[in-house]
Amino acid sequence: MAIIPQVKCSRCDRKYSGLRTRCPYCGARRYVRSKRAAQEDNSMWKVVVGVLLLVILIAAVIVLIVTSANETPSTQKPADNTPATNEPTSVENDPITDDPTDITDPGTVTDPENGETNTTPDEPTNTDTPTNNDVPKPMVNTIIITYNNRQAGVYNSTEGLYEITMKAGETLNLGTAVTPQGIEAEVVWESSNEGVVAVLQNGKVTAVGKGTCTISATADDVKAELMIRVRG
Repeated sequence: MAIIPQVKCSRCDRKYSGLRTRCPYCGARRYVRSKRAAQEDNSMWKVVVGVLLLVILIAAVIVLIVTSANETPSTQKPADNTPATNEPTSVENDPITDDPTDITDPGTVTDPENGETNTTPDEPTNTDTPTNNDVPKPMVNTIIITYNNRQAGVYNSTEGLYEITMKAGETLNLGTAVTPQGIEAEVVWESSNEGVVAVLQNGKVTAVGKGTCTISATADDVKAELMIRVRG
């Protein structure tokens, strides 16, 4: 292997010593690539590689968004339909403790002298006897807002509330489920912003304008809330 490299003439294709600046055979000047041209080539490749990496990154983000959108709502917090442990037992009417047989019937008294029968006056009735109005009314322990007999909305762990999304002009009929089951409870509906969502006392909500508000249902001082986001 030669210590001094040889170069090939671009005109006559003959090789000569790399120390020469001209071809000894045809006199053609030796072409030396400038450092600036090499740097420009490297810069062009860097731009190409950067564009490729950007395209790959955008494609990965799109795939991630599509995958998240197609996921089933298996991670949603399920509605807790288990009755509360402190559910009061059904209230039954307490039997009247005063046995009417214990009340002595005075009946009639016969006077031994003249044989006349006298009726003693009736004793006053016992006013302490409990009535059905004295039985305490069962109170609401828990209440949830429902839609089609299921928990309404998707649980938002950041807000700590269930939420649904509606479009302006849409309507929705909401309901409630309370424990203990079977009791009659008066539910009061309220909206935190009537300009976003209006609610009637039968649970029907109407999306009015773009924004976010909270719908609440209250019974016996127990409240349930549902966040509604309205798109324009």
